[in-house]
Amino acid sequence: LAALTFGGDVAWTKAMADEFGGYDSESLWWDLGTSPVVAGEVVVLAVMQSGPSFLAAFDQQTGEVAWKTDRQTGAPKEAAQSYTTPTPARWGGRDVLITLGADAITAHAADDGAELWAIGGLNPTQHEYFRSISSPVVLEGRDGADYLIAPYSRGESLHGLKLESETGAKPPTELTWTRDDLGSDVPTPTGTGGLAFVLGDKGRTKGQLVAIDVATGEDRGSLPLPRSKDGYSASPVLAGSHLYLLREDGAGFVVDVADPVEMTIIGEGRVSERGQGDPLVATPVVVGKRLFIRTASALHCFE
Repeated sequence: LAALTFGGDVAWTKAMADEFGGYDSESLWWDLGTSPVVAGEVVVLAVMQSGPSFLAAFDQQTGEVAWKTDRQTGAPKEAAQSYTTPTPARWGGRDVLITLGADAITAHAADDGAELWAIGGLNPTQHEYFRSISSPVVLEGRDGADYLIAPYSRGESLHGLKLESETGAKPPTELTWTRDDLGSDVPTPTGTGGLAFVLGDKGRTKGQLVAIDVATGEDRGSLPLPRSKDGYSASPVLAGSHLYLLREDGAGFVVDVADPVEMTIIGEGRVSERGQGDPLVATPVVVGKRLFIRTASALHCFE
């Protein structure tokens, strides 16, 4: 883990294996894939593997360990291996980090890492190969409450959880709603206006964009995207009422989602050409009026 100044100088580095012990090809089959997330004065990294799993927070300025919390859920084999990124949220009057993976959803206090609650049971059959990639997202419902949207089961399920924001709220013990006919394996959903946009990338929902009500999980609209043997790894990105979707072969689509019932592709193009060995799997980033897209070999900026 490294921190750089905006001038490009390395401020500090942290060798995770030296600090907390290493991992190998058996404990984490696809290497460490989580992203660091900023929470107040610290930056937090999650390590979920078939072995000692934990969340660790580091001082942004110095790299010193601020806190470390073990996260052992008892998930079997590869199901314990997760690549999701913790999601900052508010619950019970506190800033929390909600983490999805290893067959459970957990909430940890952002200031000291204490586990505040956990909901398991995302893998009721104890499937050994339910590693999770798509991260959870917190979206505001039309009732003014926040809802956690959590894909799971390799894209075969989707879960919703209402987050009680009031101080002294009781820890949740069950999910608000669950669907087993919709999900995303790799892309993280996004949304606005009480809606979540879920980009299917596996099985029967591959290439399907679905808008759902975050409070109920019910469909509000869907749009089949142009078919291809290639899937989607990049998460959809919302800018205004336009959703940007990027396929692994370099194709990109802009969808107008102002009306979920009438979602329409209003633009398409290519960042890279199929067959050039330059796959596109990273999520684009919007900065002002510019869109940054990273392929395997280059960083592109679109005005």
